[in-house]
Amino acid sequence: MTWTRIPDDWIERVDDVDLSRDAELLHIRALLECNRAGNDGLLKARALARILSGFENGPELVAELVEKWGWEPKEVGAHQVPWDEQEAAEAVQKRRANGRERNRRYRNRGIEMAAERLASQDASPNASQDTKNGKGQFTAHPTGKAKKRDASCDALGDVTTTLPVPSRPKDGLRDKGSQNLDSPAPGGAARPEPGPSEAGALPVDDEPLSKPWEAII
Repeated sequence: MTWTRIPDDWIERVDDVDLSRDAELLHIRALLECNRAGNDGLLKARALARILSGFENGPELVAELVEKWGWEPKEVGAHQVPWDEQEAAEAVQKRRANGRERNRRYRNRGIEMAAERLASQDASPNASQDTKNGKGQFTAHPTGKAKKRDASCDALGDVTTTLPVPSRPKDGLRDKGSQNLDSPAPGGAARPEPGPSEAGALPVDDEPLSKPWEAII
């Protein structure tokens, strides 16, 4: 695609020569048609007839453009439209060829980069491989970041936090410092009553306390 150039002093130029609105519109359409065809402003008879289809006084408009705007009649109904301010067809073709070559190099470079990336993955020792297990099925081994991520998840996810459970003494046993007074002494002798100084025994009064806090007083 190319562009049609309209200078910023277009309005002044049209007003200076007293060009009609229809003739101005016809000239702009002729510029667009010639730019798309890439013929350096050579408006052929068939193209002229197509852009004149929307005008009622086509021959008068063409004559006005020849007289006031520099159109030049050519053979078999063709006209040369002023082309000094437009881009030459040779420059347009060169630009398009450069664009096609640039796109071709870009595509080829993308293909080469993809091939290099696949080759580096195959040559890497951490490249993922599909191995056949004992059941005749293929399993994929994770590599790289995925392997590290799986290892960290396993290290954190498989740990089950436990809470300490308080130990409870068995039936008939007291704490670690106390003794079982119901069990007989070695040799069948009666076990003596523990004194006040023995571990695990507490001094008691002859009379029971009526109030628990009297022991503190």
